[in-house]
Amino acid sequence: MSAEAPNWSMTGADDTLPAKQQHNIRDNRKFHKQIAEEDNLYCARLTSANQISHEELKSRVDSDDVIVVDLRNDDEVARSGKIKAQRWLNIPFSELEAALKLSEAEFKAKYQLDKMRQDGSDVIFHCGLGGRGTKGTVLALEHGYDKCKHLEGGHSAWKRTFPDA
Repeated sequence: MSAEAPNWSMTGADDTLPAKQQHNIRDNRKFHKQIAEEDNLYCARLTSANQISHEELKSRVDSDDVIVVDLRNDDEVARSGKIKAQRWLNIPFSELEAALKLSEAEFKAKYQLDKMRQDGSDVIFHCGLGGRGTKGTVLALEHGYDKCKHLEGGHSAWKRTFPDA
């Protein structure tokens, strides 16, 4: 007796799996498709003026005219390190909107750094892969930080480009 190959439906679920597992696979695929579509909407809102390359950021990290805002969670930063910048700040994405709304005095008290310029010309956002960095940049744009930038590819691409930095 020969074994039959799994029958994969259009949703990617294996019809030989129990119904509950098939449902979970379909839900997972729907979820990831929805996230990808949402990310594409955010990406479409960024212009080239709101993105910065690794090389351009590398040339600016040692000056105090830029704040590198890391939107990853504390445990992600602890695991994979940070971009070594004169002015680096970790604000997890879930806290960004509240941080943008703080007064200059409240911001300085909470983060021990001067708040970024209102036009955003000194702000570069990033996360691990680019999704939260893109969303954070769009959020900052919505709050009037019109010249803020997003690091293309996030921290993981930075580490691939500059492994010793």
